[in-house]
This record gives sequence, C-alpha cells and structure tokens, in this order.
Amino acid sequence: MKRLLPLALALVALLGLAQDNVNKDPAYWLELGLKANGGDALRNLKTLSYTLEYKPPFTDKTNVIKVYLDFVNLRSRLEIDGAVRVNSKERSFTKRGEQVQEGIYSTQPGNFMWDILFNEWPGLRFGKERDEASYVMNVTYKGKRYHQVLTKTKGVSQGFMFFDDGTVAGYFTPKQSTITFDKTEVVGGITVPVKATEFREGFPYADLVYKDYQINPALSPDLFSKP
Repeated sequence: MKRLLPLALALVALLGLAQDNVNKDPAYWLELGLKANGGDALRNLKTLSYTLEYKPPFTDKTNVIKVYLDFVNLRSRLEIDGAVRVNSKERSFTKRGEQVQEGIYSTQPGNFMWDILFNEWPGLRFGKERDEASYVMNVTYKGKRYHQVLTKTKGVSQGFMFFDDGTVAGYFTPKQSTITFDKTEVVGGITVPVKATEFREGFPYADLVYKDYQINPALSPDLFSKP
C-alpha cells in the first residue's frame, strides 16, 4: 500500500486533478458503484460482445475492433483488420494471415484473463470477486467532481472514477493510463461507456467509441478455439 499511494497521487498530479478531501469509507463507494452500475445485472453477466472504434493520435485511421468476452470461462476474442486474437486462462493464439502464434501463460491460471476482462471494465468487476478499496480520493477534473477508488484484487491494482451518484466515470491504472467516459448508456440493466477519451501521462491520447453491445449473447465455443 505504501508503494501504491504515491504512485496514484502522482497520476492525479499529472492529470491536473484537484484533490478536495479523502473519503474515509471506501466500502461505501464500492457498494454505491455496484448499485448504480447494474446491481444484480452485473452478477448475472456471463457474456458480452461489442464493437470498439479506436482512433489514436496523429493519424486519420480508426481501428475497428470486434470484442467477444466470456466472463464465466475467462475467455476473449478480438478481431481487428483481419487479425484474430483468442485468449483463455492458459494460453493465447494470434492469427495474422496464415501465421498463427501461440503464447502460454506461466502465471497462475486465470490471473491474466482476470486482468483483461475486469481491469478495463470497472463497472462489471463489481459483480465478481473483489477486495476492499485501498482508499478513496475526491477530486475535480474539468469542473466535474469525481471519486477515485483504488482497489487491489488477485494482486492487481485497479482504479475507478465515480460521479457523486456512484455512476462509473472512467478508470485509471498505476501505469498512468486513464480513461474518462464522456457518454454512457444502460444496456440490459448495465451501465456501459459509449464515448470515452484515453489519457496517457496526463495528455489526451485516443478517442474511443463503443457500440453494438449485446448482453449475455450465446457465443459459440468455436469463437474461442485456435484460429
């Protein structure tokens, strides 16, 4: 914890977030966030699919990524520009053209996929296993009041940002990457981002647009087999 707090504070400074005060009841914000972002709908989430349009800086090209997530078996499939990447708890496959690369994870089974599935989906993780929040910091960014919550689950540090009503406003990581949600909507009882901005080291980096959400779609096992 002594290592995490200075790192998080440094992130706040980089983003120009003004600290207001420290909330002494982190568990309150965890529960409020769960309720505001879907409650039982989050706990019942098994699968999810959507399309992500990702536009990095200094280019006119927009990358279109089709995403399939299986939260029960900890599997994912990403499709972009004809390439396919399939992740499971033990290994990954990446196919570009006729070439297929295989990766085998030597860490504890499931930890890598836990990071992928829940690190970038702050609201969804509330319906699953979690540790208590390490701390909560109330901050102001672009004239809006946020509550930053730093948590640690399975040894992975993750930070979420909430509005006063508990609705997820974005997330940040100790690696100094921050996503702020510019627009959200409710799909199947779950709050999901529609438009977002990625910041790296405090500077706007990429625009993100999420669409074509499907909550608990029936995903064929073939989607997650070796491409």
